[in-house]
Amino acid sequence: MQAGDITDVVVLAYAGTARQRRELQARRIADFGDPHPSAARILPFLWLLAMGIAAAWAEDADATDTWADALAHRTGGSWRAGATAWLRALARRARGEPVAGLLLATAHDGLPDLPPSKPSSGPPRTLRPRRATPMRPRRAAARSSR
Repeated sequence: MQAGDITDVVVLAYAGTARQRRELQARRIADFGDPHPSAARILPFLWLLAMGIAAAWAEDADATDTWADALAHRTGGSWRAGATAWLRALARRARGEPVAGLLLATAHDGLPDLPPSKPSSGPPRTLRPRRATPMRPRRAAARSSR
């Protein structure tokens, strides 16, 4: 269920309309019930963030804050603090408060605690195109004998 919720948010973020994004939370609640963070003990951080985004798209400031609180009160997750700040800024925006500075600060901070990617051994590989060979005409399978 949680993976489906995360997928819905990702798909709508890249390919959805504003109307589809606004309606996601209501559709999710109608289909599967209210996904309140206290309903389960083990919750993926990414799911908490995705549900917070869905609430923000629905302009539901209280629900967005609830998801931010759930994310803020977890331990671990190097990106959690930045994601929480972003959700809180989205909740303030839903209330009509100015948030450009908060959103810019969150975007600027990014996810600084993510570990660097593991370096590969040796230089990066590049694919070289294969050299085209001229096509030769096929010989007839059966030749008439003389």
